Formats: sequence, structure tokens, C-alpha cells
Amino acid sequence: DPNKFIDEELAIDLIQYAKAQGVNYFDTAYPYHSGKSEPLLGKAVRGFREDVLIATKLPAWMVKGPEDFEKFLGEQLQRLATDYVDIYLLHGLGSQTCAKMKDLGAL
Repeated sequence: DPNKFIDEELAIDLIQYAKAQGVNYFDTAYPYHSGKSEPLLGKAVRGFREDVLIATKLPAWMVKGPEDFEKFLGEQLQRLATDYVDIYLLHGLGSQTCAKMKDLGAL
């Protein structure tokens, strides 16, 4: 639902509080909260990005060809306002999607 509301101020405060309490791993994905999760996390970790690990996920079901690997990663890096992610996972794998990722050279 693209109209889902995220209380950005509260979410950023919670992420920053978690970091202050020792949390150093944050997980997000391309479709979470209708695409709003990655940009929010990028805002939240501004100022301490190098102190945390960020995992996000390639939306495997949306990949049409190998060129999409770089396309999605580039978009996600922009959304996260960073030049790297620490962990990049394949999202939404089932038997067909896994076979497709293997055929396209993602593994």
C-alpha cells in the first residue's frame, strides 16, 4: 500500500536509540513499507553509517536480466544515502526464483 504512513521522526529516533544502546545491525529491503524503508534508514544512520552494518535485499522477483543487478543496487545505494551495503541478500527466493538467479549468474 503506497499510502502507508511511517512516522519518520519516531522511526529515526528509535533507530538512533537502538544504536545508542549497542545495536549495530539494521536490515531493510527494496519493497519494505512501499519503498520507504531504505530512504528512512539512510536518514537515520547519517552521522554514524560507518559504525553500523546495513543489510538490504535485491528484489529477485523483479529482476529481468543480469543488468538489473547493478540497476537495483545503484538505486538502493541512493535510497540508503550510502556508497556501500555490508550485506546484500537475494529477496523472495522460491524454487523458480532461485533457479532464475542461478541462471542469471547472481549466485
